[in-house]
Amino acid sequence: MQFESRCLQWSVEGKPVPQKRHRHTYAGRVYDPCTEAKKVFLQSTRQVCPLSSPLLGALNVEMIFEFPRPKSHLRKCGELRTGAPRQHLQTPDVDNLAKFVMDALNGACFQDDKQVVRLVAQKRWAPPGRPGCTRVRICAAADEAPSSASCPVHPCESAGGASASAGAPDRRPT
Repeated sequence: MQFESRCLQWSVEGKPVPQKRHRHTYAGRVYDPCTEAKKVFLQSTRQVCPLSSPLLGALNVEMIFEFPRPKSHLRKCGELRTGAPRQHLQTPDVDNLAKFVMDALNGACFQDDKQVVRLVAQKRWAPPGRPGCTRVRICAAADEAPSSASCPVHPCESAGGASASAGAPDRRPT
């Protein structure tokens, strides 16, 4: 089974956005306060990694959320301070970050988020001096779960930023 043509990977620049709780109006209606942010995220995703149709079948999804370090974490020369935290332990919660991305990509990158059989999400600090970003990787799931090393990707990002990949993934995983 070959995975080379069955993975997508891209990065969306900007501070990661968490899914907020749905709100209720005085009229009794419920609305999602993240609707506009999801549209922007999906538009950015389509610019860097265009898809002609949603992926089908079982999928593995990996997400890395990188947050820009505040100035208080850095020395004047730009190096990391000794006492700066190594892990991103404050809000937003990693599950809310993942939910935002899954909801934004639902119907565009995959037909429905119920297709996701494996989800790995991590939040961390971006390297000093770099802006935040959200990195997403989607691979077709195999009958036996492969390690991430056995699923090479066609990245949609270049060294200078995100760009479209020439190799599009299979739309129908077997």
